[in-house]
Amino acid sequence: MNDQIIHPNNIEAEEGLIACCFKDEGTETFDSISSIISADDFYLERNKFIFNSISSIAERGEDINEIALLEELKKTSKVDEVGGIPAIYSIADRVETPVSAKYFANLVKEKSELRKIARACRQGAEEALSETLDPDVIRADIESKMVNMSEKNNRATNLNDTVDQLRKDYELMMSGEYVSEAVKTHIEHLDDKLGNNGIAPGEVMVLAAPTSCGKSQLALNFALRASMQSDVPVAIVSLEMPQKQITQRFVSCLSQVWLRRLRDGVATQEDVLAVNDALDKLKDLNISTIHSVKSVQDLSSQTRTLVRNKGIKMLIIDYLQLIPFGGTMSKNNAIADVSHKIKQLALELNIPIVLLCQVGREGAKREGGLMLYDLKDSGDIENDADIVLLMWPKEGDIESSKTIDKHGSYIEMMYNVAKNREGERDLKGIFKFRHFIGRFY
Repeated sequence: MNDQIIHPNNIEAEEGLIACCFKDEGTETFDSISSIISADDFYLERNKFIFNSISSIAERGEDINEIALLEELKKTSKVDEVGGIPAIYSIADRVETPVSAKYFANLVKEKSELRKIARACRQGAEEALSETLDPDVIRADIESKMVNMSEKNNRATNLNDTVDQLRKDYELMMSGEYVSEAVKTHIEHLDDKLGNNGIAPGEVMVLAAPTSCGKSQLALNFALRASMQSDVPVAIVSLEMPQKQITQRFVSCLSQVWLRRLRDGVATQEDVLAVNDALDKLKDLNISTIHSVKSVQDLSSQTRTLVRNKGIKMLIIDYLQLIPFGGTMSKNNAIADVSHKIKQLALELNIPIVLLCQVGREGAKREGGLMLYDLKDSGDIENDADIVLLMWPKEGDIESSKTIDKHGSYIEMMYNVAKNREGERDLKGIFKFRHFIGRFY
């Protein structure tokens, strides 16, 4: 069977592209196509070697010509493998001018991507037929490879479009008509402290608090309010709570009824009506949940599917340290790797992500409360985050921080916007956490 039929390629385009790189006095042609392709996109090994050498010459800022290429190939002992100087001159004579460089580059890239798609599908088929891996793992691996093939989001682009968009934004701001893309938490004193008055697309907010201090409930408040008040489709990855428990928390928060009253049979008719009204409202919300992930790649795959199928505009992950990781990496390195991939996912899908994270109780009891260095397991969590929101009981523990007002009992929870990439950092405030109904103010 002919290999060229099996593997898509265009040798003429590869050699035409290489020839174009020789047709100017410097590196202008190479620079114009280097963001489109790399040496790995070439089908013939000979052409890979040649393009690699051209890249090395261009990186030094030297003129690209046949003699310079020959000298560069000598350094890597690849002269004979490319066919020597006759082959180099033969390729250089393929074109007269560099005007077709981008056309050739796009052809080379197209064939390269077709080969990668075929390879990924073939590997997936082999793994499926072997029946040794879970279908979700195979699917996540294929999807990850497909996403990584596209370099569109990584290519440098001109600022013109963004400048025009910002001009429009500023005009709308002055006229009072501007609507921010940031997803608001709808807790006004918190949104006022955030640089974008909410969590912007592509941003990661790390929400960190000690165990049993309400961080999951605060994140659910974000989700419920964003969905109800801004019509934002939300996905929640919860590796501790099943969907029914999350829904019950939503019902309590929305109805402002302590659900234990229903379980104990002492709820009033007003309570029952409020709960039923909350259930009706929840049915109309675009909120999805995920409760099982095998890896951060699987989490990414499931999120992409929800973005495609449900139009998800915000993701909440509860919580970082529960995401499985394999291999031989240390816990710190694994947590760092997961943190990096979650940040990349936010950028790739252009959605805000709220990433919950545990911290030790000791920091909450310290004068001044939690600090950034209290984040457990990896300093990369702070580095990858755009916003770090630290939360702890005002008096160091939950019981001592309980108080009461005319509306009933609540817990005073201190918070600190300890990192705020688009705004001022170290901005402190106090949440009122009405723990019986799970509502933050």
